[in-house]
Amino acid sequence: MGVDLSPRMGGIAQRKLRRGQDERARTVPLVRASVVALPFAAGSFPSLLSTFPTEYIGRPAAIAEFYRVLAPGGVLVSVPAAQITGLSPSDRFADWLFRVTGQAANAPAAADPWSPLLHRYAAAGFAARIEHVRLARSVVTVVVAEKPG
Repeated sequence: MGVDLSPRMGGIAQRKLRRGQDERARTVPLVRASVVALPFAAGSFPSLLSTFPTEYIGRPAAIAEFYRVLAPGGVLVSVPAAQITGLSPSDRFADWLFRVTGQAANAPAAADPWSPLLHRYAAAGFAARIEHVRLARSVVTVVVAEKPG
Protein backbone atom coordinates (compact mmCIF):
# COMPACT_ATOMS: atom_id res chain seq x y z
CA MET A 1 0.00 0.00 0.00
CA GLY A 2 1.38 3.42 -0.90
CA VAL A 3 -0.02 6.73 0.36
CA ASP A 4 0.71 10.25 -0.84
CA LEU A 5 -1.32 13.43 -0.93
CA SER A 6 0.34 14.63 -4.13
CA PRO A 7 -1.22 13.36 -7.36
CA ARG A 8 2.12 13.98 -9.08
CA MET A 9 4.02 11.76 -6.61
CA GLY A 10 1.31 9.12 -6.91
CA GLY A 11 1.78 9.13 -10.68
CA ILE A 12 5.54 8.77 -10.33
CA ALA A 13 5.09 5.86 -7.91
CA GLN A 14 2.62 4.19 -10.26
CA ARG A 15 5.04 4.44 -13.21
CA LYS A 16 7.89 3.03 -11.13
CA LEU A 17 5.74 0.15 -9.92
CA ARG A 18 4.71 -0.70 -13.49
CA ARG A 19 8.36 -0.88 -14.54
CA GLY A 20 9.27 -3.18 -11.65
CA GLN A 21 10.50 -6.72 -12.19
CA ASP A 22 8.35 -8.18 -9.43
CA GLU A 23 4.79 -8.88 -10.61
CA ARG A 24 3.46 -8.30 -7.08
CA ALA A 25 4.85 -4.75 -7.11
CA ARG A 26 2.75 -3.92 -10.17
CA THR A 27 -0.42 -4.47 -8.17
CA VAL A 28 0.46 -2.38 -5.09
CA PRO A 29 -2.55 -0.19 -4.32
CA LEU A 30 -1.84 3.54 -4.19
CA VAL A 31 -4.06 5.85 -2.17
CA ARG A 32 -4.23 9.63 -2.30
CA ALA A 33 -4.65 10.81 1.29
CA SER A 34 -3.36 13.19 3.93
CA VAL A 35 -1.15 11.70 6.59
CA VAL A 36 -3.22 13.46 9.25
CA ALA A 37 -6.42 11.74 8.07
CA LEU A 38 -5.50 8.26 6.87
CA PRO A 39 -8.45 6.35 5.36
CA PHE A 40 -7.69 3.09 7.18
CA ALA A 41 -9.19 1.36 10.20
CA ALA A 42 -7.37 1.39 13.52
CA GLY A 43 -4.75 -1.36 13.78
CA SER A 44 -4.67 -1.98 10.00
CA PHE A 45 -0.91 -2.34 9.52
CA PRO A 46 1.92 -4.25 11.22
CA SER A 47 4.41 -1.68 9.93
CA LEU A 48 4.71 1.68 8.22
CA LEU A 49 7.60 3.08 6.19
CA SER A 50 8.20 6.69 5.25
CA THR A 51 11.22 7.68 3.18
CA PHE A 52 12.39 11.29 3.09
CA PRO A 53 9.15 12.68 4.46
CA THR A 54 8.48 16.37 4.67
CA GLU A 55 7.86 18.17 7.94
CA TYR A 56 4.70 16.13 8.57
CA ILE A 57 6.73 13.35 10.16
CA GLY A 58 6.92 15.39 13.36
CA ARG A 59 3.39 16.78 13.47
CA PRO A 60 1.45 15.53 16.50
CA ALA A 61 -1.64 14.88 14.30
CA ALA A 62 0.40 12.71 11.91
CA ILE A 63 2.07 10.84 14.77
CA ALA A 64 -1.37 10.16 16.28
CA GLU A 65 -2.53 8.75 12.92
CA PHE A 66 0.53 6.50 12.65
CA TYR A 67 -0.22 5.22 16.15
CA ARG A 68 -3.90 4.69 15.30
CA VAL A 69 -3.36 2.67 12.10
CA LEU A 70 -0.53 0.54 13.49
CA ALA A 71 -1.48 -2.79 15.04
CA PRO A 72 -0.33 -3.44 18.61
CA GLY A 73 3.38 -4.20 18.46
CA GLY A 74 3.62 -2.42 15.10
CA VAL A 75 6.64 -0.45 13.97
CA LEU A 76 7.01 2.81 12.08
CA VAL A 77 10.31 3.24 10.26
CA SER A 78 11.08 6.65 8.84
CA VAL A 79 14.13 7.82 6.90
CA PRO A 80 14.05 11.59 7.35
CA ALA A 81 17.62 12.45 6.38
CA ALA A 82 20.85 11.26 4.82
CA GLN A 83 24.39 12.49 4.56
CA ILE A 84 26.25 11.63 1.39
CA THR A 85 29.85 10.65 2.16
CA GLY A 86 30.97 9.53 -1.29
CA LEU A 87 33.35 11.72 -3.30
CA SER A 88 32.23 11.17 -6.89
CA PRO A 89 30.69 14.10 -8.80
CA SER A 90 27.24 12.49 -8.56
CA ASP A 91 27.71 11.98 -4.79
CA ARG A 92 28.74 15.62 -4.33
CA PHE A 93 25.71 16.74 -6.35
CA ALA A 94 23.39 14.53 -4.26
CA ASP A 95 24.97 15.93 -1.08
CA TRP A 96 24.34 19.49 -2.28
CA LEU A 97 20.76 18.60 -3.22
CA PHE A 98 20.07 17.02 0.19
CA ARG A 99 21.46 20.11 1.95
CA VAL A 100 19.35 22.47 -0.19
CA THR A 101 16.16 20.48 0.47
CA GLY A 102 16.87 20.05 4.19
CA GLN A 103 17.17 16.27 3.95
CA ALA A 104 20.84 16.16 4.92
CA ALA A 105 21.46 14.51 8.27
CA ASN A 106 23.72 17.38 9.25
CA ALA A 107 21.24 20.10 8.27
CA PRO A 108 19.81 20.87 11.77
CA ALA A 109 22.09 23.12 13.79
CA ALA A 110 21.00 21.92 17.24
CA ALA A 111 23.34 19.70 19.27
CA ASP A 112 20.70 16.96 19.33
CA PRO A 113 18.36 17.79 16.44
CA TRP A 114 16.34 14.59 16.83
CA SER A 115 15.45 14.98 20.51
CA PRO A 116 12.24 17.01 19.92
CA LEU A 117 11.03 14.43 17.41
CA LEU A 118 11.69 11.56 19.80
CA HIS A 119 9.81 13.42 22.55
CA ARG A 120 6.77 13.84 20.27
CA TYR A 121 6.73 10.12 19.47
CA ALA A 122 7.10 9.23 23.15
CA ALA A 123 4.26 11.60 24.07
CA ALA A 124 2.04 9.71 21.59
CA GLY A 125 2.86 6.36 23.25
CA PHE A 126 5.68 5.10 21.01
CA ALA A 127 9.04 3.76 22.13
CA ALA A 128 11.21 5.63 19.63
CA ARG A 129 14.89 5.75 18.82
CA ILE A 130 17.22 7.20 16.20
CA GLU A 131 19.69 5.03 14.32
CA HIS A 132 22.42 6.22 11.98
CA VAL A 133 23.08 3.54 9.37
CA ARG A 134 26.42 3.68 7.57
CA LEU A 135 26.31 2.61 3.94
CA ALA A 136 29.04 2.56 1.30
CA ARG A 137 28.55 6.20 0.23
CA SER A 138 26.20 7.66 2.84
CA VAL A 139 24.99 7.73 6.42
CA VAL A 140 21.21 7.45 6.70
CA THR A 141 19.21 8.66 9.70
CA VAL A 142 16.44 6.23 10.62
CA VAL A 143 13.64 6.83 13.13
CA VAL A 144 12.24 3.61 14.57
CA ALA A 145 9.00 4.05 16.57
CA GLU A 146 7.41 0.97 18.12
CA LYS A 147 3.83 0.78 19.32
CA PRO A 148 3.49 -1.28 22.49
CA GLY A 149 2.02 -4.73 21.98
